[in-house]
Formats: sequence, structure tokens, C-alpha cells
Amino acid sequence: MVISPSSKTDRTTPTDQIPCEPTSVYMGHAPWQPFTQELGRLMPGFNPGLSPGGHSCTHPENAGWPGPERLNAGFTHRNGNGKALAFVPQDERLPFPELPYEARIWLHGLIATRPNWHDVFNALIWRCFPLSKAALNAAHWAEMQHQSGQQRSPRRDALTLFDECGVVVVSESATPLQALVDHQWETVFGSRFCLWQASGVAGGVRAVTFGHAMLEKYQAPYVGMTAKAALLKMPPGFLDTWDRHPDKARQWLDQRLAVAIARGEFLRHSHELAPLPVLGIPGWWLNRPGDFLDNRHYFRPPSARTGERKVLDLTEN
Repeated sequence: MVISPSSKTDRTTPTDQIPCEPTSVYMGHAPWQPFTQELGRLMPGFNPGLSPGGHSCTHPENAGWPGPERLNAGFTHRNGNGKALAFVPQDERLPFPELPYEARIWLHGLIATRPNWHDVFNALIWRCFPLSKAALNAAHWAEMQHQSGQQRSPRRDALTLFDECGVVVVSESATPLQALVDHQWETVFGSRFCLWQASGVAGGVRAVTFGHAMLEKYQAPYVGMTAKAALLKMPPGFLDTWDRHPDKARQWLDQRLAVAIARGEFLRHSHELAPLPVLGIPGWWLNRPGDFLDNRHYFRPPSARTGERKVLDLTEN
């Protein structure tokens, strides 16, 4: 399942999918915060080439996007099958064209990559979270061995949803994570907004985008844009490491998340993932309307699925 920027998987009505005005999304000519932050984290110094309205204005290759050669530079990881991983063009030269995408990765380590925003973002996430992405692939392969025809298992749906639309939300306290589970939007996005930004605040929260389809959506944000959140309770001191040594924190997170996926502690079913209206995260939409959190079409009340959301405890090594 590939989720395009115009997908209705956000579960909003069409009237809710209202593009954010450039004057609201931009402050001066600085691009929208999450887009530049995520790209800066994934590819330091990379200039995506945005138009003044926030939309991509050039083809990825013309905008300086890295092709397979550049993406493979320094990428020395192996998959769960022991195969060296490599990005390859998805064109007439693609090896083993008869194989499905996940099978080609598992059996041969080849990650088919087209010259478009979606696939290049996917490659950048592979470079940033190689162990977790490999764990997702291994889980897909294991599920495929029991798959009958084209019918996908609930676990494969969950793996794909997180891979495409996942945002990882971390905190050393279960309280703000449970508030997200319970849709306490005013608390977690309003009165406690400082939890997302200030260092050294008890119960602090941080978010990092994992899903490459979400990165693609960030190019043209709209009211209704919703991610699927993995809510992770972290050991004491993690947020301090996150703020001071982000690469070290990311590597630890990648390792532990990969273990949780491999053990089946995480992503058994898509209902584990909490809906996250990302425009509500403090600082992610500059100059948002003062009554924004009152929009019940976007910041929805709890549903029958709320009790199935999962806070994954990663405090144990």
C-alpha cells in the first residue's frame, strides 16, 4: 500500500482537507519548520528547492536530490537475511523485476528507488533508521510466507502504515503519551505546549518523523494531515541525550525499535498506532489560529479504538 499526499487515509472529510495559507505556514521566507528540520536531520546542507508556497517546484534530480550512487555512499548496512543493502534504480535495469518490493529487499538486499520525492524520502529514512527499516522488511517477509494470494495480514497493514505515515513520539513520562492516546488535545498541545520545546522540562515530549509519505505531505501541509504515532516511553536521561547528542539518541532509538519490531512487541495491528494531528504540535505550524484546537473535525474526540492504542515501554534494555 502506497499512500500518496492526496490519500484519504487521514480519515478526514474532504472539506477538512484545507491547504494551510502560505502566510500562516511561513514566517518570512523560511520553509515550514518540520520540513526543514527533518531534511536537515536526514541530509545536512541539502536544499530541497521549494516554491514560495511550500510546494516542490522541480523534479528531484534537478533539485539536487541524491540518486542511488550518492544514497549508497557510506551506507554499509545488511538486512535480516545477511544481504548487503543497496539502492538501485527502479527502471528497465531493475534486477529481479518479477519479485515484489519487500521480497527483493529480503532475498537480495536491493531497495528499488524511483527518482521521485516519495522514494527518495524512503531512502533517506533507510539511511537514518537502517535497523528499524530492516526489521520492518524482515517482518514483512515472515508474514508473506503465510499470506494467501493478495490478502495481507493485519500485521503487514500495521507495518506498512507505520512505514509510510509513522511519527515517533518519545517521552520519559507516560502522562503526555497517555494524553495523546486519550485525545486530550488541549492539554498536550495547548496548556502544556512547553513540553514539546523546552529542554529539562519534566514530562518533556519530542517527535521525529519515520514515515516517508509524511515527509512528502509536509511539502504541502493541510488541515486534516494526520500521522500514525508510535508512542514510546523512554529511560531517564534520554531526552537530555536527544537534545545534546541527537545522533546518539537516534541510533539508540533505532536499535531498540528494531528489537521491539523483531520480537513482535510492536506493530501487531494498526490499532496500536495513535492518530496524531501533526499541525497541532507546538511549533509545527507557525501563527496557527488561536482557536485551532477547537476544530473537532481535526482534533477528534476519543473513538471506540482508543483503548487499543499502545504506549510501548522502552525503559528496559
